[in-house]
Amino acid sequence: MFRRTLLKLIIILFVSTYGYCLSPPFSGDHPWFTGPLFTPSARVVPAEHFNIEPYCTWVVNTGAYDNDGKVVSAPRYNQITSQLVCKVGLIDRVDFSLNAQSSYNWLGNLSATGFRDLSVGFDFQLIEDSKDGMPLRLAVYEIFPTGRYENLKPRLLGVDSIGSGSYATHLGLSTSRLFHFEDNRYLNARCTVLTILYAPASVHGLNSYGGDPTTHGTIHPGFNYAVLLGAEYTLTDNWVLALDIINGWSSKSTFKGDTIFPVGLRAGSNFSVAPAIEYNWSKTIGVIVGGWCSFAGCNSPQFVGCSGAINVYF
Repeated sequence: MFRRTLLKLIIILFVSTYGYCLSPPFSGDHPWFTGPLFTPSARVVPAEHFNIEPYCTWVVNTGAYDNDGKVVSAPRYNQITSQLVCKVGLIDRVDFSLNAQSSYNWLGNLSATGFRDLSVGFDFQLIEDSKDGMPLRLAVYEIFPTGRYENLKPRLLGVDSIGSGSYATHLGLSTSRLFHFEDNRYLNARCTVLTILYAPASVHGLNSYGGDPTTHGTIHPGFNYAVLLGAEYTLTDNWVLALDIINGWSSKSTFKGDTIFPVGLRAGSNFSVAPAIEYNWSKTIGVIVGGWCSFAGCNSPQFVGCSGAINVYF
């Protein structure tokens, strides 16, 4: 049960950590958007400007998808994540990004809190934005293993597992397209393709990949992929409907060392959807709230959740 619970947790972390809306205003006379919940913007923050977005996400595991994609029962694992994403425009076509997070996890009457892995890096505007064009942005981030991942307490059944223990590199490409309809309605479509490459990490004792108090060795987490599709449709100048469709894949991890209980996670996949609604006070300030749930998967969690964020640009 411990390893299954951690498998669900790690895949949920992968999907939720690296999708964020952060939507700098369009130049010129364009509609107001906050951005969908998870699919990133295709535009960098201009030089000498800032984009700050605090997030709160609550996810509950309601079951698990087995190796054949069938839903089976699993412990009801809860996770509330507080996340702060900051972007600073450095020079033309380049901004700096920081993503800091903490989590409160609980399973029954067991609970734990802590900081998760920290992500910092840069975004590069490969193709400039235009009125109806398709901008292209490259994200290059480094993920630092600041979250707790080893020497876990057996009595907590993995609830105190919050990090991956591995230095990792996030690479992502994002594009978007704005459509204008006759009734002065707009549709903003986004697409992001990303991968996360993990370095080997030393593990000791009970850890995020399994094991037991006697475990010591090296874990090779492999890598993850995701495709995120996002859309926003204006209802009025202030109100906007939003939707994300997320497909995530995780490769098999391998372990070398000494252990009694198995260490490592099987390859898995997860497919989820996140409908939401936005309210934008202006082109620089908006709020978004919505739900999030899985609808298919393999060796991954079945989950439901909700998320909200405030986006401020100045």
